[in-house]
Amino acid sequence: MTFIHPSEDSHVRSYVFSPKLLSASVCMTLLIGCAPITSLQRSAPVDNPAFRANQVLINQATSAYLEGNASYWDWFRTPEIRQPVKKPAATQPLNIDSNLKAKALAGTLQAKLEISPKVAINIAPLIEKSAETHQVPSSLIAAVVNAESEFRSGRRSPAGAVGLTQVLPRVWGKQCNLKTDAGNIDCGAKILAHYYELSGSWGKALAYYNVGPGKYERSRAARKTGHRYASTVLASMQQIKAGREKLIRESIREI
Repeated sequence: MTFIHPSEDSHVRSYVFSPKLLSASVCMTLLIGCAPITSLQRSAPVDNPAFRANQVLINQATSAYLEGNASYWDWFRTPEIRQPVKKPAATQPLNIDSNLKAKALAGTLQAKLEISPKVAINIAPLIEKSAETHQVPSSLIAAVVNAESEFRSGRRSPAGAVGLTQVLPRVWGKQCNLKTDAGNIDCGAKILAHYYELSGSWGKALAYYNVGPGKYERSRAARKTGHRYASTVLASMQQIKAGREKLIRESIREI
């Protein structure tokens, strides 16, 4: 490794070997590792003033030594160099237990939608499981169930849609098990995920869910109907989401 610095007695950009820079670099490597200070600063959180101030003091002490304004031992005895502030460890994402999620959702369904405790406790885990399987927000699935059936498992529409998510057996019966609450909710979540992939937004996916993709694209009246449905469901989703997250936070604080 070669260490050089610009010569001060020439207008030409020439370079000469610097023993001071060599010794400072070797010591810094031994004390704080091989990563350059600048790279540490770039990777440090911007809201960590202690780390930034530490690096400023190190740079000032090193510059004073290299410019001849301080001895090697003055530089080496700088507290910030002897014991530099370590970069904070990255925050690990919080892993929330599925039972805690289901409990929070059940509590929200009771408090916000006035669903009976028995129904809420039975349905919430099914919603959370389908949400995780199909990567659909559980609060959105719950809002769809509320809009479609008001959490009544035996509901059947004049058009023939069945169950909690009001799925048409003639369209989705071969792909889904619509005879159980778990199968019905899972099918509804699967359809929402499919429509989201087609449309690119939950709002349009909900409109597709309500009137069908073909009718939505062909008919202005159907689009208006779908948009009204989506607006209602998304508003309910936000209410459920806020209540669920609040209960999760409260439960975590109690642990």
